[in-house]
Amino acid sequence: MIRRSLRAILAVGAAAALLAACGGGTAQTAITSSGHTPSPASPQPTGGAAPGPGWTLQTSSSAGVSIYIPPQWRSITPTNPDIAIQAVDGVSAEAGLSVNVISKSVPGTTLALFAQVNVAQLKASGHVVGAIAQSNVTLPAGPAVRIQYTDNLTQGSFDLIQYLLVHGGRGIVMTFGGPTSLSGVGGTVFQQMAESLRFL
Repeated sequence: MIRRSLRAILAVGAAAALLAACGGGTAQTAITSSGHTPSPASPQPTGGAAPGPGWTLQTSSSAGVSIYIPPQWRSITPTNPDIAIQAVDGVSAEAGLSVNVISKSVPGTTLALFAQVNVAQLKASGHVVGAIAQSNVTLPAGPAVRIQYTDNLTQGSFDLIQYLLVHGGRGIVMTFGGPTSLSGVGGTVFQQMAESLRFL
């Protein structure tokens, strides 16, 4: 029963088609948070130190999460209400790197099931090129599943990394991405941002 209801929730997310690599563009993230209104960035930390000088804390109280973004990045107001936090590296959104965070109520769902259904939705999208790499990792915020894949979209080919977490009955999808031509460029920064995630 849980599997069926979660699949229905994630199917809505697949239709919403959110892509971190296109700041506000269209692509693939298999989760949404209907009716969500993004909260403004908060200047006060909620836990954990900034990864480096000049990093800015971005907080969404309604999604219950915060992350730090690097000094050269800028937070943008998402055009899609499903996105809680969104930031780009300062260049044209479809040419550079970006991050978005989505939060959805998924009561009673395990991390393993959340990841399984998310991957199934990605495969069903028809946009993913090649294999989807998946591994269990531990972030300071807790256990996570890391997913890496390439998405072929009308804007071009994008390499994406997602971290999936389940906390307090909410499923979190944190997506990092950029054009395949920049493959590997954001690796360290993506990792630092992922490790800065905190639950409020």
